[in-house]
Amino acid sequence: MKISATTLGETAGDLLSMTMNVGYAKSSLILFSAFLLSLGAQLLSRRYHPLLYWTVIFTTSAAGTTMSDSMDRTLGHGARGLRRGQLGPRLRGRRAPDRGLARARRGRDVLHPHSRALLFWIAFVLTRPFGATVGDVLTKSKEKGDLALGTLGTLGASAILGAVLVGLVIRAMMLDTRARRAT
Repeated sequence: MKISATTLGETAGDLLSMTMNVGYAKSSLILFSAFLLSLGAQLLSRRYHPLLYWTVIFTTSAAGTTMSDSMDRTLGHGARGLRRGQLGPRLRGRRAPDRGLARARRGRDVLHPHSRALLFWIAFVLTRPFGATVGDVLTKSKEKGDLALGTLGTLGASAILGAVLVGLVIRAMMLDTRARRAT
């Protein structure tokens, strides 16, 4: 679901800013406003609502995509504008300390509760660039080695990814309902 949501955010952000020619600044404002509204609704909610939760994830990705594209392509402050090689040498040769990511219990590996949260955030963060890359592969030009679905690609890819995400959210809601009934 996260990969679908982040890829949908990538294609929807590109659809609004480039395909529909809204521009990066206006698209960023629109999508950031949508993010704030969905986040506000999520924070005011007293219980978990899968559709609302995944709307926040999607709007985060769409707003983030458009804002980063704006900084990169309009202002020149993206990855191309940053000095490279500053972080790598500092981390090279150092091992991460063992924080007890897995603990053996009753003969099987069980993650410590803190480790579950850490693994969630690692997966959450790492799916963002993966989703953005998949979105670009679907819509960018063949000269760049991508599928070149073009203008219809951002619309078609967004529609397909939106349908996949909604389907997965509905499935998660059904599984959650079954699990509550079983207890």
